[in-house]
Amino acid sequence: MYSTGSQFTPCAPGTQPTGDQSTCESCLVVGSNMFSNDGDSCVVCPGGSEPLGNRTACQDCAARGDGYISPTGDTCTRCDP
Repeated sequence: MYSTGSQFTPCAPGTQPTGDQSTCESCLVVGSNMFSNDGDSCVVCPGGSEPLGNRTACQDCAARGDGYISPTGDTCTRCDP
């Protein structure tokens, strides 16, 4: 949630409140491997997955096809043989 001065407004999924809680910021701004399904705080995707484009969840690298990896939860990349 962020403050508009007189009330608190929830942040949308894929975002989190800024440090001073004056607005919301995209999880992409926080880190390339971050997501938020509830707009409360951005968290790291687990290894073997990547954030969806809208930063609301993570998807398994296998969704991209065989041979894709992501040890740190960043964008899955193809592991060349």
